[in-house]
Amino acid sequence: GGGTATIDLLHHEGHRVHILATDDSHHIAKDGCGGWVMVRAASLTPASIITALKAGDFYASCGPQFAAVTLQDGSVDVTCSAVQRVILAADNHRADCVHGDGLTSASFDLGDDLPAFLRIIIIDAQGRPAWTNAVWLDHTS
Repeated sequence: GGGTATIDLLHHEGHRVHILATDDSHHIAKDGCGGWVMVRAASLTPASIITALKAGDFYASCGPQFAAVTLQDGSVDVTCSAVQRVILAADNHRADCVHGDGLTSASFDLGDDLPAFLRIIIIDAQGRPAWTNAVWLDHTS
């Protein structure tokens, strides 16, 4: 299963866990390559890739691709491959969604009450998801 309810529960309780995608392939020709992670590493060396994975500097996908997710001035901006849904999931059971055919961008206004964490999910026309790790908005006074 997807495990998103468990991930959201862990995040809500303050556990800063990362989200992976893998395939449970038993027959390569039929069900291989169903999930993977896209790592943003400084270089294509094992050490750099492991450092990025440990830092959570990756997203998980079953098909769609993120180009950028930026947080600035109380807004989250997403650019991605063509999808049908872009979803913002955050603490306190917040979920916002932009629907459309061939969406390649979406923006979400967080308002004045910033969440403790948020993550982005994109879903393509074939129903395949990709999701970011949680972005933690550590509030300081």
